[in-house]
Amino acid sequence: MPKKSCFVCGQDGHMFYPYCLKHLQEKNQGKIKKCDNCDKWYSVEKKCECSAPQKQEKKCTKCGKPCNEKFDLCYACYSNKLSATSKQTTDTVDNYTRKAIIKEIGEPSADIRKQWDAMHRTNDGHYVRSYSEMLIDNWLYQENHVHAYERKVFLKKNPNENLISDFYLPNGKVYIEFFGLDNEKYNARKEEKIALYNNNGLNLIVLEQDDIKILDDILPPLLHKYQD
Repeated sequence: MPKKSCFVCGQDGHMFYPYCLKHLQEKNQGKIKKCDNCDKWYSVEKKCECSAPQKQEKKCTKCGKPCNEKFDLCYACYSNKLSATSKQTTDTVDNYTRKAIIKEIGEPSADIRKQWDAMHRTNDGHYVRSYSEMLIDNWLYQENHVHAYERKVFLKKNPNENLISDFYLPNGKVYIEFFGLDNEKYNARKEEKIALYNNNGLNLIVLEQDDIKILDDILPPLLHKYQD
């Protein structure tokens, strides 16, 4: 099958993706975006060459995450609101029309793992959400580490927290979390998640973007601490 051309630079795409390897990684890391005015790709650290004001991303009024521009709640918060008010006979919840939202963004799912696309297929058949997660999954598979992707974590001391691990290894009961971004909000959530693991006495390995290049050096000694 012929390679697709990269949407950003026009070179041959990486594998079957319409992006070269460099721009696929930058897109997954949120370093590049498509201009709303001229449809060209640009670095988020700089303005687009057309110098037009960029469209502001609308934020959820409850959690602050990005949401559909027609509504004030993100997909997850709206799902929670519907669940909490499912016994109501009216079709409207706090001025949100259920039918209108479902028509726009689909029927909400209680499982947050179904709310974002997982397009990267790993060697063992998992579908993951980023190129870096694909490399981690492939490494675990090639090194014969039985693992699960996006396994829900039960927290004895924080039973109401909805925490989904990136990877879980039953041998040693080890959780792996990959943090590939670097911004204030993302780092705050990162520290919150690490604190939840530590507070509940769970075995946790934290990987960051620079570690992906040297998984053979990073992971063996870290896994050895917890496994037989």
